[in-house]
Amino acid sequence: MARNGSSTSPSYDEWPQPKEHHVGLDDKAKHQATDAKGKAKEAAGAATGNESLKAKGKDDQGQAKAKEAGRHVKQAAKDTKDTFQP
Repeated sequence: MARNGSSTSPSYDEWPQPKEHHVGLDDKAKHQATDAKGKAKEAAGAATGNESLKAKGKDDQGQAKAKEAGRHVKQAAKDTKDTFQP
């Protein structure tokens, strides 16, 4: 409500303020760590001739890239939603 009681509308200062939240900054770090781990596995597999380890490394990298793409989609959806909120 307004401070002077003359109006039933809340003043601007009393309105709830939107929260700044960026989707998954901690998720981004996790995805980067998974990608780095995958690269290390792939390199170790290539250096030792271990095709299984090399394949696991590529798989880790693919999972990290897919999850990071999902994070981008989630952020874009949030940004779009925020655009249309009053």
